[in-house]
Amino acid sequence: MLRLTGPSAPIQFDELPSFYLRFDDQGAAFDSSVFAVPGCPHIANPRDLELALMDPKADARELETALMNCFTYRPNIDPNHLRPFDIEQIAPRTFKITLRELGDGEYCFISRNAGRSASRSISVFDFGIQRTQPIPTHPSHEPTN
Repeated sequence: MLRLTGPSAPIQFDELPSFYLRFDDQGAAFDSSVFAVPGCPHIANPRDLELALMDPKADARELETALMNCFTYRPNIDPNHLRPFDIEQIAPRTFKITLRELGDGEYCFISRNAGRSASRSISVFDFGIQRTQPIPTHPSHEPTN
């Protein structure tokens, strides 16, 4: 279980953003300032990323990263939480991620290998989308028939 403190991510957008990811000089992982957390599987390819909708709680956001019981352990993110996105290489070691239509909510980019590591650390980039509501038309300003 991935649990992030707070009901919403520190980064919020009111429209769909695009993201840019850059690998380090060796091309073996993203820059350490982005996705490298000690003990986490490093992302060696932008296709190793998944975008997931998180479950909101009163004081946190959660995402199941594995299914387990007394007999089995299966690293897996519920497919109903996964969201598609497009990846385009725009320069050497630099990629643009374009999101497809997403509803309002809390999301995170997470390694496809999350839950497979013996470490309890999971590397994520979380953000929220909260579109601004249109200003309602006051009844006195609506046209009459």
